[in-house]
Amino acid sequence: MVLSDAKRQSRVLRSYAEKYETASFIEGDPSWFMHQVSGKVNQEVTAFIAACLSYGSREQFVPKIQLLLDCAKGSLYEWVKSGAYSKDIPDDSDDCFYRLYTFRQFNIFLCRLRQMLLEYDSIGQYVCQHCDGDTMSAIKAICLWFADTDTNHIVPKDTQSPCKRICLFLRWMVRSDSPVDLGLWADFIDRRTLIIPLDTHVLQQSVRLRLLSSKTATMSTAKRLTDKLSEVFPDDPLKGDFALFGYGVNSAMANQAHAMPLKVINKSFSVCRVADYSEVDLMSDFVFIGKTDGECSLVCETSKVPSNIIERNDGWRAFRIEGVLDFSLIGILAKITAYLAENDIGIFAISTFNTDYILTKAENFEKAIKTLETKGYKIAK
Repeated sequence: MVLSDAKRQSRVLRSYAEKYETASFIEGDPSWFMHQVSGKVNQEVTAFIAACLSYGSREQFVPKIQLLLDCAKGSLYEWVKSGAYSKDIPDDSDDCFYRLYTFRQFNIFLCRLRQMLLEYDSIGQYVCQHCDGDTMSAIKAICLWFADTDTNHIVPKDTQSPCKRICLFLRWMVRSDSPVDLGLWADFIDRRTLIIPLDTHVLQQSVRLRLLSSKTATMSTAKRLTDKLSEVFPDDPLKGDFALFGYGVNSAMANQAHAMPLKVINKSFSVCRVADYSEVDLMSDFVFIGKTDGECSLVCETSKVPSNIIERNDGWRAFRIEGVLDFSLIGILAKITAYLAENDIGIFAISTFNTDYILTKAENFEKAIKTLETKGYKIAK
């Protein structure tokens, strides 16, 4: 069966989403902090402040969020609502608090957030009363609340920009049935209206995946990307946020040979020409067939070679690249081939939808494994 580019793209995105939307995703992610506190209103405030600080490198902003949580003794809600933040974040200092945020600006931001908590008791109550059940109206409501303060670096004054940090916060609040997102607002905002948190990294991955052609980060670009993700995840488009994260991780791995895990297949294989495929055991775990106008080829376990062979070559061993390799990654197999060729090891390579299999003659197999291990590959035997 020949799959269209759209179907292949969909399958790749679904594979990444399933792989990366797990509890382990939280480790090192800013979403970790909202899982460390108790109480709905405290989780909301913790998530909002964490989202607002989530730009730059994780190595920089994660310690800063932790610092605030330590200052608040685990309750950022009470810390903000009581005004206790003024002791830790003074309003008379223009020294840098974090990147473009000065202490004074961050104090103003917390003052305005405090006003919301005093008037509405929670962020959720404010948003619920000022949105129409969709994400765009929720973003506008949050922007409007902070618009007349000197905090545009922290909360955008309008929705011309992609509002990445607010979109991230809303993903956390709205998506339910997720090991990562809390879903506290699932009852009044439809998750199908969520908008992708668009930053430079997400934009680059989306262009590489041909989901976008624009390289400009705007709200309209974020909406177009979300629409594309809706074609793959119609009931939950921001599941695609995890897919794009996984794609980025996989792309980075492709550029680091030592990071690509390999798995030894503990079987003996034969490479054959057959008259036809009528006797091939298609239910076997490993069957690779290739038909052209001139031949019917087959690679299978040696114990499963059919009787209607025309020609066969036995004595092959195999390993595969673990994980799902999308179609735009370049050079993964070429690097492995080059390393083995440098050591006079010939290969027979097979590419499937998800990954690549590399076969060598049995007498060269251990040498091949040792060669790749010296190049930094992790090999599971």
